[in-house]
Order: sequence, then structure tokens, then C-alpha cells
Amino acid sequence: DEFSEYLSNHQGLETWLYDCVAQSPLLDGTVPNGVGGCADKVGPCYEKPYRAFRVCLGRDTGLMGGRNYDTLSQILAGLPPHSAHVKISGGGGADWLAALEDLATNEADAGKIRTLHLELSFGGVGADEIAEREHVNRQVAALEKLSSGFVATGSTLEAMRRAWSVERACPPSAGWQS
Repeated sequence: DEFSEYLSNHQGLETWLYDCVAQSPLLDGTVPNGVGGCADKVGPCYEKPYRAFRVCLGRDTGLMGGRNYDTLSQILAGLPPHSAHVKISGGGGADWLAALEDLATNEADAGKIRTLHLELSFGGVGADEIAEREHVNRQVAALEKLSSGFVATGSTLEAMRRAWSVERACPPSAGWQS
């Protein structure tokens, strides 16, 4: 994870990594960890120690569907104000949505977060078009609620829009015609 590696090597911070899906050298413990200097290393390397947890982020704590879940509130428990640099990466599923909906209504937890870095995909769980639209509306509403306590400082949406082309995304061979 480049974000946590940056925090380790450029900000001198120890990091905690939570991921329940990825197969990763970080989670497997094979990345240089807390080595003090990474200038001569090739690939991921952490100058400060990191701790890896094979845990998903969700609305509830426990074992569900064969995966361990924890809440953002539980992960932030005991931390002082403005001390956590949080990155949440998520597909279109409900996990990040539940975490952000809870965060938007929990001032104590939001107050512990200094930076909130989000890499999110929208949609992805609707069984039909109406369910998908409702899910995306919930995702947007959660981000709008968070905007009252956090400030957006950047986005890749415009760069992604400029790079997108209907001809590449929907070639005529796939049934699309201009």
C-alpha cells in the first residue's frame, strides 16, 4: 500500500493495515518491516514498523461469510483527537458504505481522524437497476454527510473522465453502435 509506505518512510509513522481480501506480501509479512532505511531496497519497504490485520471493515464486529470484520469505531478506540491517518479502499460493496455512514454520524470518531483518504468505486451490489440506483444514492449521501466535517482536497474523477472513451469502453463488436 503506497499510502501507508509513504506515512512510514516520509512521515515517520507506524501504520496499521487492515485488509481481508487482498493477497499481499504486506499481509503475509514478507515486506521489510521497521528496517530503519529503505534507500537500498527494491519494492515495498517500511522504515517504521507496520502491523497487518486480515480484517474487513464493516458495520458489525465478528466472523461473517468466512471473513473477520471490525468497525471503524472499534479500530479508532482509544486514539487521541486528530491522530489517525485513515485510508479506505473499497469496491462497490456495502463494507465501505457502512463504515462511512457510521463515521458521518459519530463526531467522536471523526474527531480522531486527521486525514481521510478514500479510493472508492460506486455501485456493485444492486440486484436490479432500482436497487443499484438506491445503493449509489446511499453512497453519495454518505459522502455528502462527511463533507460537513472533512474537506476534499483532490479527486481523480476528472482525470478518469478525460481518459474514458465510449469507443474503448463499448466497442462495436460488443454490440454498441454510434
